[in-house]
Amino acid sequence: MLNLTAPVASGKIPTPGRRVPRQKPDTTEEQP
Repeated sequence: MLNLTAPVASGKIPTPGRRVPRQKPDTTEEQP
């Protein structure tokens, strides 16, 4: 699980239920 936490924080992996919606996988975490 720790392996997924790192990329998810950057917004590279679109995770359903997280701050990264499937519509914006990269722009959500990097740009508010």
